[in-house]
Amino acid sequence: MTRLRSKASARREGFTLVELLVVIVIIGLLASVVVTNYDKIFPQARRTKVISDLKGIETAIEVFKTSNQGRLPQTLDQLIEKDSNGLAYLKNYDTIPRDPWDHEYFYIPSPNGMAYELGSFGADGSQGGDGEGEDIDLKSMNKKK
Repeated sequence: MTRLRSKASARREGFTLVELLVVIVIIGLLASVVVTNYDKIFPQARRTKVISDLKGIETAIEVFKTSNQGRLPQTLDQLIEKDSNGLAYLKNYDTIPRDPWDHEYFYIPSPNGMAYELGSFGADGSQGGDGEGEDIDLKSMNKKK
């Protein structure tokens, strides 16, 4: 009788081939859902990071402008240099942040020093483009509001 029970319990241990196949199919379905959504989620996350960075840099530029009698910085590097009080305009950064594609943000002050362009050239790192290569700048952000 003990021998019969041990054989019966031995057969019940582990998984059958059908159970393993069902688990593999479920994992495959979940993986396909994640992969298809990956292409949608991460471009939007990168765009959101760019917008957040640009708003922070824009704020630092405006504080610089207020502190310097309406004069804009010539370069973004001036925002991380400490002023006479030992404070930097772009706080919590030792260097100017880079966009999610590891490119520098572009900053172009106007010749009259009254306006500026600030943005990212996107994934391709060059002006123009579509999709992830699309330029993201303050003007286009403000138009979409």
